[in-house]
Amino acid sequence: MGGIFIIRYKKHKTEFKLKVIKEHEGGKSINSLSKHWDISTSQIRKWIDQYTLSGLEGISKKGTQQYSEEFKLT
Repeated sequence: MGGIFIIRYKKHKTEFKLKVIKEHEGGKSINSLSKHWDISTSQIRKWIDQYTLSGLEGISKKGTQQYSEEFKLT
């Protein structure tokens, strides 16, 4: 009998992302951080890239974006 599986993605707080980034800047490899924190290497690289490009704003949680009906229709 088949079941429905729901995959829930972890939502990490900005402080945690910054901690991981700073550990990497301190010399820890992305692979070791990935194993230690059980986070994919691609996710860590994404956080590093976002932080490099935009600072804290790049890794901060984004609020839900709301669009007007007119914008949605265009």
